[in-house]
Amino acid sequence: MTDQQQEISGPAILFARQPIFDRNLSVAAYELLFRSENNEHMAPNNLDGDLATNEVMLNAFIESTIQEVCDGKPAFINMTRQRLCEPIPFAPDHVVLELLETIEWDSSLGPVLDQLAQMGYRLALDDFVIGNLDSPLVHYADIIKLEYPACPADKLSGVVHQLKQRRVQVLAEKLETQEDLRRCMDAGCDLFQGYFLARPEVVRGRKMPNNRLSVLRLLTAVNKPQMELQEIMQLIRQDSFFSIRLLRVVNSAALRRSAEITSINTAVMLLGLNRIRALISMLALAKLEDKPHALQMLALTRARFAELIAQRMGIRDKDAAFTTGLFSCIDAFFDTPMAEVLELIPLHESLRKALLEKGGPLGLILDTVLSYERGKWADLQLSLLKRSGVAATDLAVDYRDSIQWAEEVESSSE
Repeated sequence: MTDQQQEISGPAILFARQPIFDRNLSVAAYELLFRSENNEHMAPNNLDGDLATNEVMLNAFIESTIQEVCDGKPAFINMTRQRLCEPIPFAPDHVVLELLETIEWDSSLGPVLDQLAQMGYRLALDDFVIGNLDSPLVHYADIIKLEYPACPADKLSGVVHQLKQRRVQVLAEKLETQEDLRRCMDAGCDLFQGYFLARPEVVRGRKMPNNRLSVLRLLTAVNKPQMELQEIMQLIRQDSFFSIRLLRVVNSAALRRSAEITSINTAVMLLGLNRIRALISMLALAKLEDKPHALQMLALTRARFAELIAQRMGIRDKDAAFTTGLFSCIDAFFDTPMAEVLELIPLHESLRKALLEKGGPLGLILDTVLSYERGKWADLQLSLLKRSGVAATDLAVDYRDSIQWAEEVESSSE
């Protein structure tokens, strides 16, 4: 659905939220559920869990703050195995991570759950049945979602007692009658959810266009701290847009290679992880065709200008400076405040501090780039720059070279 079609047909479905109640029948939390325009009442049977979770989190984050979405209550969000291993864009006190029943235990999962717990996230185990009492996942859960219809009536109290001995809260789910609610309350359950209490309520709003979502996912993937060169190669090879344009950029006059590079593997190995990350981020933003050419030129110029200043300052990781300059425009690319976009991209803390606070060496570089670009000469910290090896005349040379470089990259990547 295009933005124009969306405006004609009304706000798009972002997700559904279903209340979770406490023993006083006050709303204690909301579960956020995937819904589509084709069916606002339930998720499709062939749903890709990873995509659904990403879609729900992105829509909840972009629509407003998670506190507003859930009226200040915690949000239960379904988590796949893959999604547990990726950055969570919400603070621990705002969400409960719901481990889907499809997650299978193995020894590599333990450290992931331990780290999430140390960060303060609460974990809920979904669709729990009696046969799962010995599952290692129970050990990590703060909340057990007991699938009430699958629990024999004569064993309900005993199961709840066993679970509460593990010092977890028990949430009785799929309650459909007053009698279901009464039995679960009598058994000692702490939280309650089901159609008898409240059905999922569809939340509508303006979705981020699909091309921006795909670019945001790519930026998130390529900037993951644990991303390795082989994964980068695979990611590039899967997308002809990036494969073709990366080779064009690598062989362009802007990068001045003495011999032509014809292989993605060679390009990645030659340039290294950090440089490839920066270039893929650059190409990803160029994929946003609804953004003006001038914005892309501005981002490229800032990236190169920051890199050249870092080089003069003797900063070893010039690629971090390049990425800082490139991402200084990211709020304009996504029409979303900088802080909110950066919550979704796992950048190194030094880059985040530079982009949000102008802090650290990268912050000084970015502040210099922006001040020079805007002609605010009085704001340039010339004495500090001089002590770092950068003279005022150097800035004029580097800025001119940056504009030329950006034009060369633009022409080579078309």
